[in-house]
Amino acid sequence: MASGGSSPQVQPCHIFGVCKGVRNNLLFQDEETMIFPSGNHCVRYHVLQRRTKFIQGVKGNMKALALSPDRRYLAVSESDKWGTITIFDLEDGKCCKKQVLKGSDYSVQEFVCMAFSADSKYLLGQAGGPTWTLYFWQWQEKQLIDSVKTTRNGLISQVSFNPQDEKQICVSGTRTFKIFELKKASLRQANSYNKENEDVLCHTWLSGDCIVAGTEAGKLLKLKSGQLHQLGRPYERQTEKKDSTSSPDQPASVTAITQYSKGFACSAGLGLVCLYEISNENDNYRKTAEISIPVDPYSSQPLQAIATMCFSPAEKTLVISTDRGKLYRISLTSTEISESKKAQFEFLSHSLHSESITGMSICTSKPLVATCSKDFTVHIWDYKTNSLEQFKEFDEEPLCVSMHPNGLSILVGFSSEIRLMHLHYDKIRTVQKFPTKNCTECVFNHDGNMFAAVNKKVIHVYNIRTGKKLDLNAHLKKVQSVKWSEDDLHLVSCGMDGIVCMWDVLTGSCTSSKETDCGYADVIFTPNTGSVHAVDRCSLKEIHDGSILRQMASDGVDYTAISMTRSGQTIFIGTAVGTVRDIEYPFGKEKTWTEHQAHSGPITKMVVTPGDQYLLTASEDGSLLIWTITDPEGKTLKWIKGMEHADEVLCTKEELEEKDQTICELTSHTEWLKLEMQYKLNLKDMDWTTKMNSIFQGYLQQIEALKDQIQVLNTEREDQKDSHQKALTELKEEHAKQLEDQKHSCIEGLLDKDEMYYKLQQKMQMMEKNHEMQLRNAEDSHLCAMENMKQAYEAKLQELRAELEQEVKNSEKKQVRIKEVAESEVMELCRNYEHDLQLEKDGRVKAELELKLMEKNISRYLKMKRLIEDQEDTIRQLKENVQKLKDQLDDATERIEALNKKKEEKNKTIDEQLCFIEELQHTVQNEDMSLEDKQEELVQKIFLHKKGEEKKSYKERSKINRLEKEIQEKKEMLDEAAAELALNNRKNEDIIYDLKEKLKSNNTELFTERQRVRNINMVVQKMKDDIRSCARFIQEPMRLKQNFIELHTRHIHTQDGTIGVDAEVTEEETRYLKDFHTILAQEKTMHARDMKLEKDRYSKLLKERGFLINQLYDQKLKHEQLLNSLKRKNVQCDDTAASSVIPLGESGLQSSANLDTRRGQVFASDRVRFPSINTT
Repeated sequence: MASGGSSPQVQPCHIFGVCKGVRNNLLFQDEETMIFPSGNHCVRYHVLQRRTKFIQGVKGNMKALALSPDRRYLAVSESDKWGTITIFDLEDGKCCKKQVLKGSDYSVQEFVCMAFSADSKYLLGQAGGPTWTLYFWQWQEKQLIDSVKTTRNGLISQVSFNPQDEKQICVSGTRTFKIFELKKASLRQANSYNKENEDVLCHTWLSGDCIVAGTEAGKLLKLKSGQLHQLGRPYERQTEKKDSTSSPDQPASVTAITQYSKGFACSAGLGLVCLYEISNENDNYRKTAEISIPVDPYSSQPLQAIATMCFSPAEKTLVISTDRGKLYRISLTSTEISESKKAQFEFLSHSLHSESITGMSICTSKPLVATCSKDFTVHIWDYKTNSLEQFKEFDEEPLCVSMHPNGLSILVGFSSEIRLMHLHYDKIRTVQKFPTKNCTECVFNHDGNMFAAVNKKVIHVYNIRTGKKLDLNAHLKKVQSVKWSEDDLHLVSCGMDGIVCMWDVLTGSCTSSKETDCGYADVIFTPNTGSVHAVDRCSLKEIHDGSILRQMASDGVDYTAISMTRSGQTIFIGTAVGTVRDIEYPFGKEKTWTEHQAHSGPITKMVVTPGDQYLLTASEDGSLLIWTITDPEGKTLKWIKGMEHADEVLCTKEELEEKDQTICELTSHTEWLKLEMQYKLNLKDMDWTTKMNSIFQGYLQQIEALKDQIQVLNTEREDQKDSHQKALTELKEEHAKQLEDQKHSCIEGLLDKDEMYYKLQQKMQMMEKNHEMQLRNAEDSHLCAMENMKQAYEAKLQELRAELEQEVKNSEKKQVRIKEVAESEVMELCRNYEHDLQLEKDGRVKAELELKLMEKNISRYLKMKRLIEDQEDTIRQLKENVQKLKDQLDDATERIEALNKKKEEKNKTIDEQLCFIEELQHTVQNEDMSLEDKQEELVQKIFLHKKGEEKKSYKERSKINRLEKEIQEKKEMLDEAAAELALNNRKNEDIIYDLKEKLKSNNTELFTERQRVRNINMVVQKMKDDIRSCARFIQEPMRLKQNFIELHTRHIHTQDGTIGVDAEVTEEETRYLKDFHTILAQEKTMHARDMKLEKDRYSKLLKERGFLINQLYDQKLKHEQLLNSLKRKNVQCDDTAASSVIPLGESGLQSSANLDTRRGQVFASDRVRFPSINTT
C-alpha cells in the first residue's frame, strides 16, 4: 500500500554508478552534459559542475537508450511484464513524457535496441527473442508503419537509419548483416550478406551509401554501394606493442564503433580505441591514433571491454563506457592525438564501482561515506560535494568497511584478516591488523575506541587502546547485521537464524527475542525508546525486551535493509526490487508507506547521515544513491541544524620531512635553473648582437640599393606622367577643335535655315502683294463695268428691263466665278506655303537627328579609341612587367649571393670591432689603474712637499707639474673614449632595432619555406609508408603490381611550371596600376567637366535661337492681322456694290452670306494651318 503522509519525504539528489547491461548507455546532450542510466534512473550529469538531474518517469528495468539526431528526444526501453518505449522531451525543463509505445499491444516483452531517423520523425524498435521483430513507428502519432522479422537464430545487437534516407535501415547481429527498405508502407529486405561464422557486433553509417561494421573476430567491414569490402583488423597495425598484461589468446573484438566528421572511431580489443580518418578520394581510411585505457598492474582485471563510444557535438571530446561500468574521456585536441602518439583515457569524473556494493559506513564528524565492493575496491566519497575523495584497489575482496568517527581511519574486513587503515591526504595506509577471518560485518562505536566484527555466527568486540577482545556467541547461524547503541554500552545483532540479540558489552550478557521462521536481514536501534526495529524477508518488526510489539507485512516484497532518522519520525526500508519505502513512526492503525524507485538491483545497505539531511542507499547494481530528506512541501526539515565538519587530514612526520626535502631540492633546482637560464640568455644576447650587426650591415646595403631603385622608378614615373600629360593635352585640343567645328557647322546650318525662312517670308509677302494688286484691279474693272452698265441701264432702262435680269444673273455668275478663282488661287498659295513649312520642319528634325547621331558616333569613337589605347598600354605594361620580373629574379639571385658574401664580411668586421672594443676596455682599465697609481704618487709627493718645501728643488716641481698634465690628458682621453663608446652604443642599438625588424620578415619567409619543405617531407614520408605497406604483397605479384600502379597514380603527377614572382615586385606593380587608374579617373572627371561646359554653351545658343524665332513669329502675327483687316475692307466694298446694283432679296442675302462664310472658312483655315514653331 503506497500513500503519502505528513512524515519527511526523500528526493534523489545525486548518484554514483552506471548500469552496465543497458545498450547504448552513454550519450551527449550537449558539450558538457552526459546522459546515462544509473540505478533505476536515467540521469543528466553536468561534468564541470558535478550536478545531476534525474529524468522522472522510468519505472521498469532499462534495456536500451536512443537519442534523436537533433538531441531533443530521448527514447528509453524498459522491461517489466511487457516492454515499453518512453520518449522524453529534453528541451522541456521537467523532461516530460512525449509518447509511450507499449509492447503489450504487440506482445513484446522487451526492446533490445532502438534508433531515431535523421529528421527525428520515425523510430525503430527491435524486439527481443524469440520473435526478433523490428517495428517501424511514426512515433509522434503513435502509428506503426510496418514490422518485419530480422533473424531466426541469434541476437540483434544494433539497428540504425540511413542518415540521408529514412526509408533505408541497417540491422546487425549474430550472423546477421542486412539492409531493409520501406517501399509502399512495407519493410522489405534489400540486401543480406551471409556471415555464417562471424557475428557483427556494431556498425555505423559514414554516408548515405557507406557503412562500416565491426565483428567479433576483430575485423572491420565496409559496405560501399552494395559491395562488401574488408578493412582488416585494427590491432594488426598498432604502432606500439601491447601491454604485457594482455592475453594473446583473447580475441580483439570490435565491440563499439561510431562516426565523426573526419572518419570513424572503433574499439580494437580490450582497453584500446583506434581513430580512422579518410585518406584520399577513393574513400580509403587510415589509422591516425590509438587511445588506451590506463592499466593498473595490481588490479585483478587490468583490461576492460569497451561497450559504448560517443563524440561531443563539437567533436572535441570522445567518451567511452566499459563493461565494468567505468566512464572515460579524452580531449581530441590533445598533443598526443595531434602528433599521432599513443594517448590514454582519463576518468570522466572519478572511478565508480563496477560490482555489487557489500559494505557502507558514514563518518559523524565529516561528510564522508566509505563503500566496499566485490570489484576489490574501497571508495571514500564526499556526499556534500558529490565527489570521490580517495579509492584503493586491493588484491583480495573487501567484505565489509567501517569508518572511524573522526574520519581519519577506516576498518576493512577481508577473508584473512581485519585491517585498520589511516586515510592520508593522498593514500590509504595499513597501520594495524586483527586476526579475524571472514569478517562480513564490522562497525565502530560512537567514540571510536572499540569496534565489533562478525565472523559467521560469532561477534568479536575489540578495544583498540587496550587490545582486549570480547567474543559474543549466541547465534545459531550467520550474523547479518550489528549496530551500537547511542551510549555504546549495548549491541544489537540479527542473523539468518531468525533471532535478534541485545548484548551488554561490559558483561557479555545477551537478551534474545523468540526465534522466527524467516532470517533477519538488518536491525537498528530506535532513538529515545530503547526498542529495536528489524526486517526479514516479509515484514518489519518492532522488538522490545525480547518480545515483538508490532509487525507490519511487506505485501510480497522482500526487505533487505533498514534505517531511521535521528529524530525517530521516519523509517526507511530497502527492498529486493531496488525500491525505498518510507514509513511514518510511530505506526498508525493502517499500514501506510511511500515507495520510491531507486536501484535496478536489491538494496544492500542504507544509512541516514547525521543531522537527518541525507539518506544513502547502496545496491547490488554497484550504484550509490544520495537522497535529500525534506518535509512534504519539499523544504528542509526544521530540526536540521547546520553542522560544521572538520577539515584536518592525516599526515606522518616522515611525509612532512619528505615534503620539506623535496621543497629544498626544488628551490635549489629552481635557483640552478635560473642561473642556467641567465647564462643561456647572456649567450643568446651575445649571439644575437653579433648576428644583428652582421644582418644590419647587409640590410644597409640593401636599403641603399632599394633607394637607388626608388629613384629610378620615380624618374620613370615622372616621365610617364609627362607623356601622359602631353597625350591628355593633345586629346583636349583635338576635342576642343572638334567641338568648335561642330559649333560652326551648327551655327552655319541655323543661319542657312534662317535665310531660307526669311526668303520664304519675302516670297509670301510678294505673293500677298500680287494677290492684293489683282484684287484691286479686279475691283476697279468691276466698278468700271458697273458704272457702264449703270449708264446703259439708265439709257435703256425702259427698253431692256427683261434683259436686265439676264445680265444681272450673268454678272452674278461672273462674280461667283471670280470669287472661286480667287479662292482657288489663295488656297494654292496656302498649300504651297504649308508644304514649304513642312519641308523646313522635316529638314530641321533631320538635322537634329543627324546631330545626335554624330554626337553618339563621336562618343563611341572616343570610347573605342580610349579602350584601344588602354589595352595597348596594359599589353605594353604587362610585357614590361614580365621583363622586369625576370630581370628582378636574376637580380634577386645575384643579390642573395652578394648578401651572403657581405654577411660573411660583416661578421668578420663585427668580430674585429668586438676585439677592438675589448682592447679599448682593457686600455681604459689600464689607464684607470695607472691614473690611480699616479694619484697615489702625487698625494705622497704633495705630503713630502708639505713636509719639506724648502728642501725641494726646481726639478721636483717641474716633475710634479708634468705629472699633473699627464693626468689631465689621460682624463680627457678617457672622457673622449667614453663619449665615443656611448655614441657607438646608441648607433648599435638603432642598428639592432632595424635588424630585428628585418629579421622578423626574414623569419616569416624562412617559416613559409620551412613549411613548404615540411609538406614535401610529409608527402615523401607518406610515399615511403605506402611503399613499405606494399612490401607485404611481395609474394603476390598481381596485388604488388596493382598497389604500385595506385602509388604511381597517387604520388607521381605532372606539375605545371610556374614562374615565382617576388611579392615586393608584384606589390610595386599593383601600386603603379592603382596610380595609373587614379590619374585616368581624374582625367575622366576633367573631361566630363569640359563636356558639361560645352553643353551649357550649346544650351545658351539654343535659347538665343528660340528668342529670334519668337520675334519672327510675332512679326508674322502682325502681318496676318494686317491681311485680315485688308480682306475685311474688300468684303465691305463688295457688299456696298451689290446693294447699290441689286435690290435686296432672299437670293442676294444667301449669296452674300455664302461668300462671307467661304471667305471666313478660307482665312480661318489659313490661320489654323499656319505651322507652330517649336521654340525649344
